[in-house]
Amino acid sequence: MVFSKEPSNNEKQLVTLGRALQALREEETVDGAVKIVLDYLQTGFDYALIWVGLYERVEHRLSGKGGYCLNGEKNLLKQRIHLNPGDLLEQVVIQQCSCQTQPGPPRYCLLCL
Repeated sequence: MVFSKEPSNNEKQLVTLGRALQALREEETVDGAVKIVLDYLQTGFDYALIWVGLYERVEHRLSGKGGYCLNGEKNLLKQRIHLNPGDLLEQVVIQQCSCQTQPGPPRYCLLCL
């Protein structure tokens, strides 16, 4: 007799993450990718605030593309944050983006436009 082992919570989380990453690879629009990220974070984690933004290199700014907050404030999630060239925050954003070091233009990147 064969008993099937119920997947652990960690295994379930990995499967969910894998599905979200696959959906991101297949998504062709930034808005669609943002929705996938928000759906994944809202269902997988109990965060009171989720903010997704895009880094615009030429303008040196982060533009809010959406998110979730407990009080339902949508204007906060769509704000633009101007960064001064060379500031620490901008350096952190640039260093986190792997497409900066890959040859050729990226298809699209959630950190860069």
